[in-house]
Amino acid sequence: MTKETSILQIPDPERRGFLLEEYKALRAEIVSQQQQRTAILGFALTGIGVAGSLSARLLEPQGQAPQGVTYAPFYAAALIMLVFVILIIAAMMTAGFCQAVDNIANYIRHYVEGELGLSWENRWHEVRRAPKKKRYKRLGISKTYALVYGLLLVCACGLATMIVASATPSQRLPLGFCFGACALVTAFFVLDLWLRLRPSWKDVWEVYEAAKIKPVGSATANSSPASPRP
Repeated sequence: MTKETSILQIPDPERRGFLLEEYKALRAEIVSQQQQRTAILGFALTGIGVAGSLSARLLEPQGQAPQGVTYAPFYAAALIMLVFVILIIAAMMTAGFCQAVDNIANYIRHYVEGELGLSWENRWHEVRRAPKKKRYKRLGISKTYALVYGLLLVCACGLATMIVASATPSQRLPLGFCFGACALVTAFFVLDLWLRLRPSWKDVWEVYEAAKIKPVGSATANSSPASPRP
């Protein structure tokens, strides 16, 4: 059926009821995924705020260890490493939630809306795929999260630079290497949120249809003809 099919044109009321229930369940799952994204951002902001403030405190003159003792910079460095770890985990999980929302929305667009006569996901997909000059200017959810995590990454790099500058010359090279590696990994996942670099961002249902994958157990799953009995 086409996207313009009216719900009244569906001949089987029972199937229509099943589709409506499936549609409601899928929309509820989208809302749940969106709430989890927001919760992850809240937890990340809390953890980064606590770790960042404690590391900054350790760099203050009254918070430093006595002369000749290097424990305070290492504590601050460990806290900044924790900030990078939180950012990486949060960015990865946020990307996973965004991909899950896209997969559900694309499933609705491919298999549900056409039979129910609905059009939100299809029309929104057309708006997103429109030429740039005609496209509705909108940052997008994944890019918004990428912007937030990017700003947090800049703050973490600033604190890391302060720690490296306050360390002894023998400590600067290993600290700079560790912070640089963590910053690069974090930057990759932030860019992945912005540019959708990994293959997992693709429309899995378009790949499914293009490959003509048959359901497991389908009679047409194996297209090779059966060999004749002797």
